Amino acid sequence: MPIAFAEFLLQQQRISSETAQDVSDWVSEARLPIGMIAIAHGLLSHEQIDELLKRERCPDTRFGDVVVEMGFLTRDQVETLLAIQRFRQSMALAERLAVAGVLPLRQAASALGEFLQTKPLDAAPRHPEQSTSDRSV
Repeated sequence: MPIAFAEFLLQQQRISSETAQDVSDWVSEARLPIGMIAIAHGLLSHEQIDELLKRERCPDTRFGDVVVEMGFLTRDQVETLLAIQRFRQSMALAERLAVAGVLPLRQAASALGEFLQTKPLDAAPRHPEQSTSDRSV
């Protein structure tokens, strides 16, 4: 799954399509679920996550919908958590490019700043697995 920041870097010709795919795959695999981000910010407890996981076992139920339905979070909070998740993915991608020697850290950070100015994370198009119906906790 391509990450918007990788697509931005590709369009800016700062990385190759092969590099964009490689780092996008790695960052997607390392993505922290929004439930864990919610716990880190004190929005959900471990007990609430346990309740959500019990309820989420049906294939048609999804985390974002269930957490709102159960009254643990508002839809706006879920959207904010998804934006945080996208921001963290973009930061992780910049770090990965720097560590791999593809872009110096200063250039990667500068490109991330440009990306955030042109494509705000809260307005980023969502992929199905990043919607408010995100299945992962």
